[in-house]
Amino acid sequence: MIYLKVFKNYQKIIGLFGCILIVISCFLPFIHISLLNMDNKSKFIQGDGKLVLALVIVSSLLIIFNKFKTSIIPTITILIVLIQNILTIYKDSKNLKALGTITYDIGFYMLITGIIICILFPFIFRKKNIS
Repeated sequence: MIYLKVFKNYQKIIGLFGCILIVISCFLPFIHISLLNMDNKSKFIQGDGKLVLALVIVSSLLIIFNKFKTSIIPTITILIVLIQNILTIYKDSKNLKALGTITYDIGFYMLITGIIICILFPFIFRKKNIS
């Protein structure tokens, strides 16, 4: 019980940590493209990363002002952008079967971790209504 009370005080910090992970992931290598023995690492900021950074700022401000459940809306939008990028990468990798490979890099996994944290943190420490 004491364990939950200690972490309840840190709910805002957990949400902001998820936002920081998303911001850092935009600047790290997102995908690794190997095409005809040439390697290229692409960062998320080169594509939809600017939109994601704007949405993370909105989500962070909502977390700071204690609108935890409302902060899920920008995070869901980031998730939709990520799914759209995954589908595009999948389509491109099917077209490049024989010529090369496309693999995900550390920025991709950090982005997913940040999104999961930002979506789940409002529901971790809910107050129970006692009537």
